[in-house]
Amino acid sequence: MTILPPHSATPLSRAIALAAAALVAVLAVGEQAAAQRYKTDPVDSKLSRRGSIVKNVVKKGSASAEDAQLFTDYFDKYYFPAMTQADPYSLGDLGKLRADLFRQFLAPATPVFRKQLTDKAFAFANKVVRGNGYHRAVRFNGLLMLGSLTTDGVKPLPDANAFLCKVSQAASQKKVPAYMQAGALVALATHAQQLDKLPADQQTKTLIALAAATAEDTFQRDVDVSSRNWLRRSAAVSLATGAKAVGKPQAAASLADLLVDESLTLDTRAAIAASLQGLTLPNGEVAAKDMLALAKAAIEDEVEQALEFEEMQISSRSYSRNAAPIDSDRFRVNTEESRLEYIRRGLAARLANLRKGLTAVAGAAGDQADAVNTAAAAMQRVVELATSTNAVDLDITAEIKAMKDAFEGAQGNNKPAADAAPAEDEPEIEEGEQLF
Repeated sequence: MTILPPHSATPLSRAIALAAAALVAVLAVGEQAAAQRYKTDPVDSKLSRRGSIVKNVVKKGSASAEDAQLFTDYFDKYYFPAMTQADPYSLGDLGKLRADLFRQFLAPATPVFRKQLTDKAFAFANKVVRGNGYHRAVRFNGLLMLGSLTTDGVKPLPDANAFLCKVSQAASQKKVPAYMQAGALVALATHAQQLDKLPADQQTKTLIALAAATAEDTFQRDVDVSSRNWLRRSAAVSLATGAKAVGKPQAAASLADLLVDESLTLDTRAAIAASLQGLTLPNGEVAAKDMLALAKAAIEDEVEQALEFEEMQISSRSYSRNAAPIDSDRFRVNTEESRLEYIRRGLAARLANLRKGLTAVAGAAGDQADAVNTAAAAMQRVVELATSTNAVDLDITAEIKAMKDAFEGAQGNNKPAADAAPAEDEPEIEEGEQLF
């Protein structure tokens, strides 16, 4: 089961939004023809025309009985039921309905109406997430709603946080579908950024739930490798974010182990490494060692692809519009210009993340500090070239090889000098003995 998009090097908040949009779109595909099989709530379509009035009601805080009834009917009989429909058009509209709920109704509402609407939204989201009969995109959307609900526009809703932690832990025990774990992790990523605003017991439960989701054995068998990587990366980055927010770096100590977990891709591990910035891990020296191991693996991978690119560049091969696609993460055929070109964005993203990770552990690197700092500086030079419009592709591959040389040189300087080999005893030569 593929439930997640490829990793994006966007900032956390933007990545959450992109992932959520992509996930809802994916979940809405594949079962549309059988929409009638899903549970839906009846919609009073006549109320759809009253939206502008309701917006004014919640914004101005009207206290009339008529307006209060309209407010109740609009959300109970129209707005929330519209978010349960399983036809293709309604499923495609879920993201907009969710965004409008927060931007056009909750954000400008008076405290009284915000509280009432928050309570309604929580009850609705709780119902659809628990309701097995609803379409999975509807249930996933409910999880995203829970992640966005607040008590004051900033502080996560404690009841929503508690529910999300239960969903995530149930998923880690393989008791709920993988898409629900994905939804819970996307929602908890939002909570991690404001974790210090939750009660202490909820902070602990959130960190425990996120830590559990970083483990490889927490996913259903049908979850593919790409999705596993995304889920574990999301949990790990959120764990680091939450640990920093509440000043508990020890809660993220397990992240160092993920740096050398070969079931994760290099890009996933690099993103996790970057999340260590701002954390002083209790096992800092071990983390530094693992970080260097990851840097070594990434550098070797980049050099291998750079050398392959250079070899293909000097060949007489023609790259026309009909050229076969190339299976590489680092270069591709530019059919418009009939040439091979380096994919710089992925290179720059990976190395920028690794550099952040190296910088994060530099203070605890001990005897390996020179190797850590040298690797970080060498990676920065490659990143600068990869993001420069003036650099040609072969300049970049040359700098990648120079990065490897610098890193290996620094590691060599840190190795203890080998003990001098004991001199062998000179053989005694008999007088008159022929040597040749």
